[in-house]
Amino acid sequence: MIDRETFTELMSGVCAPVTVVTATAADARPHGSTVSSFASLSLDPPLVSFALDRASGLLAHLQPGDRGG
Repeated sequence: MIDRETFTELMSGVCAPVTVVTATAADARPHGSTVSSFASLSLDPPLVSFALDRASGLLAHLQPGDRGG
């Protein structure tokens, strides 16, 4: 889990309208997608939100409640 201060510092650096969201598959292969809708959602707990198209290949590697590592 990321601490509040680090999360705030990281989110303050998000200035571009395009962000890369990544996930690691069960077989340890990385997958990613560029998104233009990325925002800080909550400070406690530290959460972000982003939107993907339903046809995105990244969706198959995400589950509700997944935590980045």
